[in-house]
Amino acid sequence: NIGIFWSVVFELFAVMGITNHCFLCCVASDTMKEYFFPSISPLQRGFAAFAAENVLLLTYFCIRVSNSNKDVEWIKAKKREPLRFIRDAYRAGHALRERRYRMLLHNPATPFLRVCQAEDIDETAANRYLKIVRYMDSVPTARQSDLLYNSTSTIQSLVNTVSMQARAGTWVDPGERPTAAGLLRELVPVTSCRQCYIVGKKVREAAYHIWSTKRNVTVMGSRAATIMSIRQFSCIQNNCTMPQAERYCRLVRYIDRMSGGEPWHRLDELDEENPLGLMQVLATVAEKEAEGGDDGEPIPSELGPLIEPIMDAKLAYEKASVVRRRMYEKWVHDKNMLTNDMLSQVCEDTGAFPDQLHRYLIIKRYIDDQEARTKGELLAAAAAGRRRTLDLAIEVQELVREGGWRDPGEPSFHEYTPPLIHGEINARAAAAEAVLELEGLGRA
Repeated sequence: NIGIFWSVVFELFAVMGITNHCFLCCVASDTMKEYFFPSISPLQRGFAAFAAENVLLLTYFCIRVSNSNKDVEWIKAKKREPLRFIRDAYRAGHALRERRYRMLLHNPATPFLRVCQAEDIDETAANRYLKIVRYMDSVPTARQSDLLYNSTSTIQSLVNTVSMQARAGTWVDPGERPTAAGLLRELVPVTSCRQCYIVGKKVREAAYHIWSTKRNVTVMGSRAATIMSIRQFSCIQNNCTMPQAERYCRLVRYIDRMSGGEPWHRLDELDEENPLGLMQVLATVAEKEAEGGDDGEPIPSELGPLIEPIMDAKLAYEKASVVRRRMYEKWVHDKNMLTNDMLSQVCEDTGAFPDQLHRYLIIKRYIDDQEARTKGELLAAAAAGRRRTLDLAIEVQELVREGGWRDPGEPSFHEYTPPLIHGEINARAAAAEAVLELEGLGRA
């Protein structure tokens, strides 16, 4: 690692030294004649010098060739990383942990080198990635997100920073867990099925949002690399790893197939039936679906119908009125409830997801806040099917983020009473008639 110029200079000095030595052997005839060859002739002396020169040059050539492919250890450590970004090293480190956990279940004495070979990663690089994972898991969430989103810092620079902090005593490396049970606590930090379902739904929402806003962007011209990058960034947004998100989304697919429109009730049943949590549920699901039934996670562009069942923005606008009325009925019983608390209770009753109801409400607030002409055009486009719920909600959120529209928020129920919905009016009228009939029968 001294450069081509000095390498050539040293090679020339070595060759010149060998040639000069052979020349001196040829010229210094007294020593050769007195001690080795008393009757040597000048021709024989020249031939001996030529033979010695070729033998020494051949020996030097063999040694040089045999050592040409060997690098010094510190040069190996400074070679360019096979991965580019810190988030890729973080992902590779968690993949190593997942692989090591599965191999430890089969053989508790599995060496780390075999795990690296299974993942096709050099052992030195694997140790660096795992060190990055341990450091990232120990820092606050905001700092972790900044590092994962950063596309300018290199892996080696972060490793140097971590090493300096460890030497200074500002960070203590806890090391890797030696057993499968210890690894399981780090790989599955959330065991509640309800919480895992919520994170899985949020990962889907984030993946579709990234795809919809960056649908014209590709990574390295590869569709597979683009899909993986979208899923990776959606995991970063929700503070989870890609293997964790895969488990959460698998639970979401199972609940959506088996809940029958009541996911929260089914999740509570799963928590009661499976005291070990998520991994026990997924093991049971894997046994039931051994013959098939799970098609895997759809690509981000196909998540729209799974995230939002009401695709028509006009229906979403009308659904918001129903949601507001239900929120008002919850507020009547407890006037100290916040908007998110009311939405959570409405979700429990209807089986919806909070992000769905937030979409309906922000669409309604945005349309009602426009002028009469713009409002009519938006409703006409929505009625004609030209505006989808997800696309309109994402467009409104982008306007809020860029400052193009100020969201006034939900109106206070102290000053605003949502009107009754036609279906509720008819239901209440039927209930009142039934009560009157019962009272009449009682008097009779």
